[in-house]
Amino acid sequence: MKFNLRKRVIIGILLMLTLVLPIFPVYASAATQEREALFLASQRLLEEQQQQPDTKAGILATSYGQDGEFSLGARVESNLQQDGRVRLMVEAIYLKEEKDVAGFIGMKFLPVPSLERPLYLGGAIGLQEEYRFQFFGGLELTEHIFLELKYINNEISFDEENLCIAAGFQLSF
Repeated sequence: MKFNLRKRVIIGILLMLTLVLPIFPVYASAATQEREALFLASQRLLEEQQQQPDTKAGILATSYGQDGEFSLGARVESNLQQDGRVRLMVEAIYLKEEKDVAGFIGMKFLPVPSLERPLYLGGAIGLQEEYRFQFFGGLELTEHIFLELKYINNEISFDEENLCIAAGFQLSF
């Protein structure tokens, strides 16, 4: 009797294995397809995150102005290239003491846009006679916060009082 019981158990196990094993590849292929879809979606998301935004708008505070007071300004910049290395920038700074607005239009260059915290350089032409040009260099500390060193003058000469700092907040869209 023991031999008969052993035979039944072995035949039963073999029968169950023949029914269950073909199901596992179906589950495995479904899981593989799901993993591939997740992998492709994560790659697309990473590419979107690394792509430079088309437009940025922000506000800034700068030490430019008389008596070292802080002046407020606004800026808008837009991509001129697909990779975001060259940007067109329009900036206006309200000078409270002079009761005037210094407006500039210029270019911003990101030599290495793939950096986590991009460095940039730029230059702009003033829209009024008293503010002929500005040169600036800056660092984007985060996606929304930037720091800049600016040189704003109405003639081609270096004067320390025309060197100022700026910090600002910007939104991308």
